[in-house]
Amino acid sequence: MNKWILITAVGVFLLTCVESNAQGAKEDEVKAPMTAPVMDKKEEKKEEKKPWTDNITLLGDFRLRHETIKEENVTERNRERIRVRFGAEAKLNDEFKLTLRLASGSSDPVSTNQTLTGGFTRKDINIDLAFFEWNPIDKKLSFLGGKMKNPLLIPGKSDLIWDGDLSPEGIAVKYTVSAKTVEPFITVAGFSVEERATAPDAWLFAGQGGLTLKFNEDTNLKFGGGYFNYGRTKGYQPFYLTTNGFGNTLVGGRYANDYNEVEWFIEFKFKTGKIPFILFADYVENNGASEDNTGYLFGFSIGKNKSPGDWSISYDYRRLEKDAVIGAFTDSDSWNGGTNGEGHRFSFEIVVAKNVSLGTTMFLNKKDLDNKTDFKRFQFDLVLKF
Repeated sequence: MNKWILITAVGVFLLTCVESNAQGAKEDEVKAPMTAPVMDKKEEKKEEKKPWTDNITLLGDFRLRHETIKEENVTERNRERIRVRFGAEAKLNDEFKLTLRLASGSSDPVSTNQTLTGGFTRKDINIDLAFFEWNPIDKKLSFLGGKMKNPLLIPGKSDLIWDGDLSPEGIAVKYTVSAKTVEPFITVAGFSVEERATAPDAWLFAGQGGLTLKFNEDTNLKFGGGYFNYGRTKGYQPFYLTTNGFGNTLVGGRYANDYNEVEWFIEFKFKTGKIPFILFADYVENNGASEDNTGYLFGFSIGKNKSPGDWSISYDYRRLEKDAVIGAFTDSDSWNGGTNGEGHRFSFEIVVAKNVSLGTTMFLNKKDLDNKTDFKRFQFDLVLKF
């Protein structure tokens, strides 16, 4: 009898458990349709926000500089300067990108520095970049238009022909043939230099091409040439400041020569251990002038600034005759800017914290190749990036 009572009790217990689990499953089925749509709505809202937040990248940097200039027979000059740049890159779709950037400084085409002076007056901000980039075939083919980053290849960041802060205006096309060992590249551009209301406009037609030879992941050799033809220079007032030729020969306040510049360049990158090296050289000759029409630069750099503790050093020697290039667009620091000088440039930079670096640059130059007066410039920089 006791046995039957025990079996009956166990059976009732098992039935109760099964019933309870079935009831729980039914409740879950009832709840599921009510909660699922709520989660889907939240996910939909997140998806709606993603394109705006993911497709815009903010970029900027700040530089504080102390500068000392010592020029023969001229009073020594010391000044504090700042450079502020702030912008954004917007990926409009898989093919189009828009870049906008504001920068400190004046209208000077080769400088975004602002000297700290004027009794605490407010400082100017200008449009530094405003251009689109269209890549219909990945990044092999690019069309650019507007006020853009210089699309031309600059060997070793050489500023023999173009100052690093120059942002030309117009249109450009770049094409690179991707390959494992040999990559041909070409750039063609038309830049609006001077729109004149009472005279024909001045344009710059630029073409550059070359090859990249890839030996391995860390070693490659680039070489090539360029042709830069300025229309309507001889007999016209100088670009940017109409009263200043920036070293170029003027007759009656107007350019004495045309500027049809031919460039040859080479750049060799490799690593020794984990340390990157770059050797580079740049040469230019202006076929629009019969004398004082050549320039060259050669140098090296060691290291790369990326993470805290990283460092780099660089050196170059340059010589630039009066009418080798347009003086208003070449380096603004060597021998106080423009053409007609020669000398050495040394620099050192170290990353002291994430996105923070310290650097120094020294220029030991001869200004005016006929008289060769001493010119020295020392720069000490604190740079913060984001």
